[in-house]
Amino acid sequence: MRGAYLGPKCTALADPRGQRRPFEAFEESWQTRAMEWSPNRNALRGRVAVVAGATRGAGRGIAAALGEAGATLVCTGRSTRSARSDYNRAETIEETAEVVTRLGGTGIAAALDHLDPDQVKTLAEQIRTNHGHIDVLVNDIWGGELLKGGPAEWNTPIWKHDPDKGLRILRLAIDTHLNFGVSEENWRDALGRTSADDDQPAAPADFALSDSPRYVGRAIVALASDPDRTRWNKKSVSSGELAREYGFTDLDGSQPDIWRYIEEIRDRGLQANRNDYR
Repeated sequence: MRGAYLGPKCTALADPRGQRRPFEAFEESWQTRAMEWSPNRNALRGRVAVVAGATRGAGRGIAAALGEAGATLVCTGRSTRSARSDYNRAETIEETAEVVTRLGGTGIAAALDHLDPDQVKTLAEQIRTNHGHIDVLVNDIWGGELLKGGPAEWNTPIWKHDPDKGLRILRLAIDTHLNFGVSEENWRDALGRTSADDDQPAAPADFALSDSPRYVGRAIVALASDPDRTRWNKKSVSSGELAREYGFTDLDGSQPDIWRYIEEIRDRGLQANRNDYR
């Protein structure tokens, strides 16, 4: 996994004739093009993994994919059945560990705050004692939404925030990247929502190309189980790019590639059938 980061990078694709495909008329409706693929249940059997920030959203999706592959997984987070974090949401780290075990791995819940060095040190010592090493380490901690505010405040410069909140955001940003708090069950709910449905904004049309949290996890499993994974060192790659390389799919059998769509279509002011990018 060293050097591989799942981020916004993609490359344009050509069709088999070596030419770009002609762009079709824009369509609001969308459908997936399901592919036959199933996870290798033993791809990471015997491997030890840690997902920091596995309580919900992408963190839980990544943990679930590692469980599909048979990994022994330490799931960390602040929300437990006995105490909630400041998010005050119902998901717990114990639930994530149970999901991992149910899918074929071995889930281990570890409640801690990664901004507390002593707690992190204790966890590291426990893993060293119980498992000897870590094969896969995934950092999916964030927790900054309550500090930075909702969508309307996302572009506020950090120096305009309260100093204490701003400094905490910086600490979080150094060690983490954004966890959106989306579940595999609800991520598509926004597709059919209108602004009149509730007090939440409707999703933009491009949301149809979003992927589930499990898709990101399957990308990580593909990297971790590749004997030649060092070829990805010092590169920033997306789940869609890795799906084209390794052949895995999202839960619905598709291979969404929003970053390729952004590069080839949206950034150029063009229109195309979004189905071609899912």
